[in-house]
Amino acid sequence: MYCESVMAEPLLKANPKRLSKSNEGVDSWYPYYAGFSSDFARAALANLLETPGVVLDPWNGSGTTTWAAQVLGHTGIGVDLNPFAGLVASAKLVELGCLSDALKPAKALLNRRAPARARRSYQKDPLAAWLPPAVGCHLQDLLLDVAGGPLAKRIPAPLESLLCLCLVRAARDLAVVPNSNPTWVTPRSQYRATQPVFRAGFLQEVERLAQDRLQHPHAARPRSGKVLIGDSRSLDLGDESVDVVLGSPPYCTRIDYAVKTSFELAAIGLGSKEKLRQIRQDLMGTTTIRSRKVARIPRWPSSVKALLAQVEGHSSDGSVRYYHKNLCQYFSDAHASVAEIQRVMKRGGAALLVVQNSYYKEINIDLAELFGDLAAEAGLASSVVRDLPVWPVMTNLNPKARKYRQDRTYTESIIRLEKSK
Repeated sequence: MYCESVMAEPLLKANPKRLSKSNEGVDSWYPYYAGFSSDFARAALANLLETPGVVLDPWNGSGTTTWAAQVLGHTGIGVDLNPFAGLVASAKLVELGCLSDALKPAKALLNRRAPARARRSYQKDPLAAWLPPAVGCHLQDLLLDVAGGPLAKRIPAPLESLLCLCLVRAARDLAVVPNSNPTWVTPRSQYRATQPVFRAGFLQEVERLAQDRLQHPHAARPRSGKVLIGDSRSLDLGDESVDVVLGSPPYCTRIDYAVKTSFELAAIGLGSKEKLRQIRQDLMGTTTIRSRKVARIPRWPSSVKALLAQVEGHSSDGSVRYYHKNLCQYFSDAHASVAEIQRVMKRGGAALLVVQNSYYKEINIDLAELFGDLAAEAGLASSVVRDLPVWPVMTNLNPKARKYRQDRTYTESIIRLEKSK
């Protein structure tokens, strides 16, 4: 059911983590804590596909997989429930020919759209918590102008997505206090946020991101990529339509990615409490509990049942009331996602998933083993390609976990899933 395997040397040498020296270029456009590096994505796809094929990432995030697929001449399909993540992923797919003078459409946008005056209704807008009216209203007008409609409902074409991303990045620099913790987002003092500074920052972002993208020319005959707002548990794709799956499912680290992108979601019109709550609830790995009824799947693998029993029987406060329910929900989502991967993958196809273990108190949550057993339940063969010790990890930021740290080791694993011919 679960065994070691050996793959080609380039993949074994590739490090999934975005190291400080590689957190540059397109990798820096919006780095996710659980995201892997573009170097790893390219090495993985080069290892798995010798000829052009269809590549899927069910948890596409900021689009590293779909971008790497385009660079290598494959058709990339990226799926994510967070619309802002889709915007970033779409921006990375911009045609190189559009970037030779990317400042031209950016300047044209500023010239035809005069700075907005503050609107009375803006005081009730979620963006008002981040930006003063003059800047916030101007940002909203520019985004509507570029996208041709509300960003909450659609992902624009790549060039328009790039301009929208640059607008949001320029505004974020004025609105959010920089922080290394991926779950903390704090508004800045608004005295720096003026229209001239914002507009100049937008042009600087366009120039910078265009240069980042031009550093990596795509294949001679690039194939079209597709970024979708969708759910890994219910993919809007045909049966056996995908050659390769490459992705990193959310870990059991209880990182609230919706909260992490709360400024960006406010900028694109999804910052209200109701809309943010809905996105938080929908995401796999969410910290919220969707239902009082404990999530179950018809046949839990024995390893999943054993873990859940340990957590349910733990003496710590909240074990039964919250943590057991949260993990049941997580593995129900994981089970549905793996079943969808099995459905859409072609016979003889393969998937590479990057996962990391975590802990509940002293209990090790070995995601590599657990995902492998879920895959076996779905009819996929699984094997470990590589284990890599990692440090630091998110849980070390929690002072309450200090007494458990001395016995903890953290490993990031690459697991391969295969569908028989």
